[in-house]
Amino acid sequence: MDKVKVAIIGCGGIGRFHASHLVNMDDVEVVAVADPVEDRTKAFQQMFPTAKAYKSHMEVLADLDNLKPDAAYICIPPYAHDDYSEIGFIEKGLALYVEKPMALDMGFAAKVRNKIMQYNAVTSVGFQLRYLSFLDEAKRFIEKYNPATVYANRIGGLPGVYWFDLYDMSGGQLVEQNIHTVDMLRYMFGDVKRVYGVAGNTYIKKANYDIDDHSTCLMTFKSGVTVTVNTGCYIPPKKKSEGLNLNVETSTPAPNYNHLMMISDQAVGQCNYFSSFKEWISTGESNEYVDKSDCGVTADRTFINAVKAKDPNMVKSPYRDAYKTLQTVLAANESFKTGKVIEL
Repeated sequence: MDKVKVAIIGCGGIGRFHASHLVNMDDVEVVAVADPVEDRTKAFQQMFPTAKAYKSHMEVLADLDNLKPDAAYICIPPYAHDDYSEIGFIEKGLALYVEKPMALDMGFAAKVRNKIMQYNAVTSVGFQLRYLSFLDEAKRFIEKYNPATVYANRIGGLPGVYWFDLYDMSGGQLVEQNIHTVDMLRYMFGDVKRVYGVAGNTYIKKANYDIDDHSTCLMTFKSGVTVTVNTGCYIPPKKKSEGLNLNVETSTPAPNYNHLMMISDQAVGQCNYFSSFKEWISTGESNEYVDKSDCGVTADRTFINAVKAKDPNMVKSPYRDAYKTLQTVLAANESFKTGKVIEL
């Protein structure tokens, strides 16, 4: 195909993120945009003048024979997924880019995954961190030094959308935001065997807010690696840049609330999300590998290429694999609530 015809379902912040990439791709034509808020679809039509505007994915599905899209971007809030938001498009032969988290219960996610496998559909989930250029160096570090202890932190503030503050709508911060960290960990260390965590709500006091504003989860991977994942959404924006100092051997990494630290008896490695991978070796050697690409653009470009090639294996974060990341964070939520160790 000369051009990949795309429908964008959801014109909020994450939809704009993808639209800003697609608008610069000569081999992409956005034929439909859908959102219940008319001002949003109008803004998208300024970027894509020939795109038709709709209020929902159901309206788009009803007009597929006229639109003839090849792919759909599903950029809706976690609670808004239903039996048609993904399956309706898969059954019509479309490729799917689904934003995370793809669901708030594994039963629904399993139905989508099974339908994808039935149709051998090209899919991608929005775990763009897998496309960071320095992850190959991080994997090399893991293979060479076999770190046994890993600490992962992602601590910031509230994103400012009303649905984030309620478990039934967002799943909480580990599910909605820090799922990126868990997916990066799975990409580097493999599948998770069990999780155990504790969480609390002690910092943020506001109406219509029932999520945990801080949590710690211990994850045991099948490879034997243990990882501590700290999550928080209680840092005011003006304080976020102050960071968290970690003293490691003779080095003090740059302050950062978003990082993944790996420790062995020979070396220390640190991923600063979206930025770089650094390593400090016991011999005194240190190296830094800076990301040289825009991982979001790379993720979108890879998906479009996979659609053109009709090859599901070109994508680094297909739905069938992202399903396991979702399973891990939802199991952590279960542990937070029950106090039990959850086996996967």
